[in-house]
Amino acid sequence: MCGQVIFRASGGTDSETTSFDGVLTRWFNKRGEDPVIFIDTPGAGDSKGRDTKHIAEMVVGLKNVGYAHSFLIVVNSADPRLSDQLQETLNLFCQMFGPEFFKNVLLVFTRFAHDDTSKWKRENGQSMSEA
Repeated sequence: MCGQVIFRASGGTDSETTSFDGVLTRWFNKRGEDPVIFIDTPGAGDSKGRDTKHIAEMVVGLKNVGYAHSFLIVVNSADPRLSDQLQETLNLFCQMFGPEFFKNVLLVFTRFAHDDTSKWKRENGQSMSEA
């Protein structure tokens, strides 16, 4: 979304992001565009059970930033179910920011295959695990 990799993602079962971190850059690295702040936060379902700590740090971090225009909810398309952890996180954000929070949410799907077989399976209502 900013034209380069600025935040790492875990390739395994251990969480990669463990703290609230941000960077000032441009949307899709477009010159002349106003800069935006991308903030990476630990995801729900931390591998070491630190969700409460991470949420508290995120609240403090967002208060320091002062505002947020959009929240990107990143979903692994290989496992697109709305997990209990994601539901709890969304409910918590709704409690913190009010129901208007959902007007500022963008869903981002990662690990989304674009090969012909994957497209055909999606178009025909088959999951990626079905043969």
